Amino acid sequence: MNRSKREDYKRFVVFCLASLIIIAQTAIFAYVWYDFYSSLILKPFWRKGNWVLILIYALIYLMFAKLYGGLKVGYLKRIDVFYSMTIATICTNVITYFQITLINRWFLDPWPMVEMTLVQFVIILIWIWGSRYIYSRIYRARNLLVIYGDRDPGDLIQKMNSRKDKYDIKASIHIDEGNENVYKAIRKH
Repeated sequence: MNRSKREDYKRFVVFCLASLIIIAQTAIFAYVWYDFYSSLILKPFWRKGNWVLILIYALIYLMFAKLYGGLKVGYLKRIDVFYSMTIATICTNVITYFQITLINRWFLDPWPMVEMTLVQFVIILIWIWGSRYIYSRIYRARNLLVIYGDRDPGDLIQKMNSRKDKYDIKASIHIDEGNENVYKAIRKH
């Protein structure tokens, strides 16, 4: 598989994983909307109005998740993805609660939204671990050789070793060891 097709495939995998979390979070909201809030609204929607509200939730969630980088599953660390998705979830749920308040023309009990948010945090954690597992199975860590010159590569190696899921530094070689030795080392890696 050439590099371009591989990158397209990688983007497709990340897109599918991102779609999965957006659909899951939207489905949780749809459940809360239908089970708690839609019956409490003074003038309830017909079917299409409910669908539009759920679609708006999905779009707002997608916007915040992309804005905060929560959908960069293979690129960011797990904790960074978790923080981003947590902020996206909180922002989306607060905005949605105010939308529901505007639709009702008065405040409703926020507790179902709080419970929904807590459930969504659990779903985010499951999604992060599952998507990272899938991503790491498809795209293994790259075997690397560090070729260095005058500067000590220790800091670079330490930084790259912090991402064992992406990089696997097998060896290092100084440029002064000669072109032939450097080329032999490159072929091994």
